Amino acid sequence: MAIPADDCRKVVCGPGCGRNSFGGVFIFNQGGGDGRQSFGILNTLSFIQEGRNGKTPEENLERRARSQLASIEALLAFCQEHAQQIADMVAAERARLPGMLGHAFALRMEHVHGNGVLRIPVTLVPSGHDTIQTVGPYHDVVRAVAETTVPSGYYIPAAQRAVIALLQRHHVGLETVQAEREMGVERYWIDSVGTDVLEEDTLPRPFVHTTRETLTVHPGDVVLSTAQWHSMFLPSMLEPESIWGLLKYAAFAELLKEKKYPICRIP
Repeated sequence: MAIPADDCRKVVCGPGCGRNSFGGVFIFNQGGGDGRQSFGILNTLSFIQEGRNGKTPEENLERRARSQLASIEALLAFCQEHAQQIADMVAAERARLPGMLGHAFALRMEHVHGNGVLRIPVTLVPSGHDTIQTVGPYHDVVRAVAETTVPSGYYIPAAQRAVIALLQRHHVGLETVQAEREMGVERYWIDSVGTDVLEEDTLPRPFVHTTRETLTVHPGDVVLSTAQWHSMFLPSMLEPESIWGLLKYAAFAELLKEKKYPICRIP
């Protein structure tokens, strides 16, 4: 079964196949994550190519390979035919990103059932016949359950070398502080840490409150502005309550060791 390229969207079956929704919750690709998301959050048109697994690596291998080939060819053909439209759309969407200061940002969200029905036109590879595939139960509405706003920037102390290195690998624009100065910030304090289950993974969920303070920043510390393409990427990564953030990865567990969260918002 090949899905036409203009309908290539990832549909995730929830635990126990009780629901279907658009999916993808890994932004940073830390050991097996979904790397296309780090392109998508920059308003790039990005896809992931997936197929149905067999009970063994060899089961239905030829059919699975032909299905993959058919969908890849459909995607490439569509992109070739609509190359200028795609380029113009991406350019327009990217132009919006540096101006997101103050916009609402969903820290946590949930897929819920709406009124939509997902019908995907497909071509059956063995026969070449067209048909319609109906996906259900379909949870087509995304509801924010926790929100914040995009700040003007973030402050990261020099001691957080792993965080800074990750930002650099993603080519985030940043300023390395050269001289000591004072800066007004919003500080997160971790009140407690619970757990969440996200796509069958058990993850830490911090509960926090904020205070305002004047901070002395030192040479080597890093200041990030959200007036760049990474304006939505940065809160996704750095906000402690973000469902997609660093705290879901064991490599950054030390960020939860102290009550004082080391990364601050710049209002």
